[in-house]
Order: sequence, then C-alpha cells, then structure tokens
Amino acid sequence: MSSEAEVVLSEWNPLYPELASEQMKILETLFASQGFLDEHEGKSSYHMGSTSIKGLLGKPMIDFTVLTKGLMPYFPDSMV
Repeated sequence: MSSEAEVVLSEWNPLYPELASEQMKILETLFASQGFLDEHEGKSSYHMGSTSIKGLLGKPMIDFTVLTKGLMPYFPDSMV
C-alpha cells in the first residue's frame, strides 16, 4: 500500500477571491466576538497561496490566515 497521495492541479478560478473573503469574514466575526481578533496595518486576514494569484495553476484549496491574539495563552501570539 502506497502512502503517496495524488495531487490534483486546477486552473485558477475567478471565484477564489470572493470565496476566500466570505470565509475570512466568518472567522473574523467569530474571533472578534470573543476578543481574539488582531490586525496588522488595518487588516485582520489575508488570502494567500496559489488561489490568491490570478492565473496561477494550483491545488483548488483556498488558503488564508486570520490574525489572532490571546487565542492560546500558553503560546506566544507569533506562534499561533
């Protein structure tokens, strides 16, 4: 039995930015309601990875990060 997984690459989809934005807003709202949302230069979330670059071939998985503070008090914020 092989442990290798097949990687599927797809063309960039013009819906990626909108889908990422919708998901980031949901998590921003959740984290803000609990006092965990942080920001850097006026932004609290960032769409990243291949789906954030128009025209780039990549895995059809939307990657983003939401900045938090105090979410895991036993780790420094920079590690969360």
